[in-house]
Amino acid sequence: MMKKIGYILLAAIIVIGVFAITGCGEKQEEDKGINVNKIEVMASAKLLAESKVIEKEELPEDIAYITEAGSMTGLNLDMVSALYIKADPSKEAFDKIHDYRFLFSNEGKSAQVSVCKDGTPLRDYFFQSTEELSSIFGVDARIYLYDGKYIVRLEKNGYYFDIETTGMEENEMLFFVSEVVR
Repeated sequence: MMKKIGYILLAAIIVIGVFAITGCGEKQEEDKGINVNKIEVMASAKLLAESKVIEKEELPEDIAYITEAGSMTGLNLDMVSALYIKADPSKEAFDKIHDYRFLFSNEGKSAQVSVCKDGTPLRDYFFQSTEELSSIFGVDARIYLYDGKYIVRLEKNGYYFDIETTGMEENEMLFFVSEVVR
């Protein structure tokens, strides 16, 4: 009888150990890794908006940190602008900020970061692609590659980001994106 109890106890300990090691019984978050989607078709579109250069001090406080991005990839901030749209389409004035845009560059590398609180930042082109998600430091993102340019779209802290890099390797692009969405 004691021998049977010993075997049952040993089996229970082994089962508990296997569950602890493999994580069975716990909800596991799937590691999406980095998936780069190839853009199949790209077309341009007319953008009804107006861009104005602004000073760093005019940025909303919660995205002003983006002006400091680029240190890990050697990029320098060249310009900050606001993209205005018409609050009332029947009027002539472009009077509502839709996106804030940050332009960085250095030695053949460049990046544009567009940030919007009201949805996806505006682009003057659109494209068709597969839609595999990636995870960049715990943030779900869509990464695209077209003609040597990486385009990254994601949402974090109530803002939508559209980041386009040129002349960067994949690891440099990932470092830059991590600085932007820290």
